[in-house]
Amino acid sequence: MYINRKKGLPASIAAANFARQKLRNASNNEHVVSLDAQQTLTYPPEYQAYCDQYFGGSRVVPFPLKVNFGLKKMGTVLIVNVRAIAKYGNVAVNKTTLSQWKTHIESAWNIGTLIDGSERLDVRFNLIWVPEGYAGPGEAFELKVHQPPVLTAGQKAAMSRDQVAEYERSGTPHLAQWGLDDRQAIIHEFGHMIGNPDEYFCTSFRDLYQVYNGSTHFNAPFTTDSIMNNTAASGSRIYERHFNCVATIYSNWQGCATPATIKINSVASASDSLIAAMAKRRRAMHMDDDWD
Repeated sequence: MYINRKKGLPASIAAANFARQKLRNASNNEHVVSLDAQQTLTYPPEYQAYCDQYFGGSRVVPFPLKVNFGLKKMGTVLIVNVRAIAKYGNVAVNKTTLSQWKTHIESAWNIGTLIDGSERLDVRFNLIWVPEGYAGPGEAFELKVHQPPVLTAGQKAAMSRDQVAEYERSGTPHLAQWGLDDRQAIIHEFGHMIGNPDEYFCTSFRDLYQVYNGSTHFNAPFTTDSIMNNTAASGSRIYERHFNCVATIYSNWQGCATPATIKINSVASASDSLIAAMAKRRRAMHMDDDWD
């Protein structure tokens, strides 16, 4: 089914764009949620250079995790609105970069179907860039463009090859700073925005709709294929557990008799890497951004 709007758009994408337009028109039928959570990461000694660079030498790092999004049901689509403000120093990030980030994130994460009894809803994450001083529904994440300094020979010598690759390929140290040319770690950081803790070196977390699992968390990076663990390899995957927070909040909002679940649809099968899944997703739909 296609909707004739500018050019042929699948109904799910047109619905997401319609949701964005309604937001601009001060729509008030959105269920907004905000959670203050925390995770504690413990890095091993071989990460000393990384810790010196970002954490002042500390290897035990408590990270706040702020979760902000809004849910809107529109027919057979569940829109998950996530709002963010991006700055490059004191200057707004150009729209081309924002559009690229948005397209990349949405093409990775828009792979789920929410199941609520007999009801099936396509889950569509909608990353909305808002201006500084935003005062609309829900809170907005604030992030800055980050370009990491070039590693010295001494720093490289103190890091493993995987650590150097992670540093040089991503340029995204945490949620508040995104690498200008990043294509992988920003998908991981978006995972935090919708309620996922890190799955590496994570010794505890609180106030998230997850259960701490030592077989999933507190793993060394590059030893599992989850996007919430391995942010540099092309084989990273998004799993159904990564939608738990959205599904739980939806269940609470709707008062579901049986908790809703989100299943990954056929666009990204369990055997697909994240890169392969994103390629399928892009082939399956036309991406469209409405910049006014």
